[in-house]
Amino acid sequence: MMYHRELEQSDIPKLLRLQLRQADQDEIRAALEMDPAVALAKSIEVSDWVRVILIRDEIVGIFGVAGVVPWFMASDRIYEHKLTFLKQSKRIIQQMLKDVGRLTNMVDSRHTQAVQWLAWLGFKIDKENPILLRGVPFYLFSRSV
Repeated sequence: MMYHRELEQSDIPKLLRLQLRQADQDEIRAALEMDPAVALAKSIEVSDWVRVILIRDEIVGIFGVAGVVPWFMASDRIYEHKLTFLKQSKRIIQQMLKDVGRLTNMVDSRHTQAVQWLAWLGFKIDKENPILLRGVPFYLFSRSV
């Protein structure tokens, strides 16, 4: 069973050992030039709220919002419950939009699953004007209430 809940302090050591999807690792390194564990810790630190995703009480992902910037990182185990994940992500985005009104961030163009997921969630993705970070094109994405 997949579910999500608020981040607890006791989750942080487990999260820092989480084996993130390769696409997430590549995106973090291209965008931020930092180790994914460091990026995860910083994301938690600057976020207004953070939730963890669990499968049978094992953390498999994490997401949050910092201001109007949504973020999401996960292990490959997230695909074990793809339909549940998709349904829950629709509701979560609706809640984020209700709370902050507008969401915007960038996505690595190479992370095609993330680009498709964001489009499915109703985000406008600007593929016409990519932003190059360390030679990698990133697309701005946004959605408002």
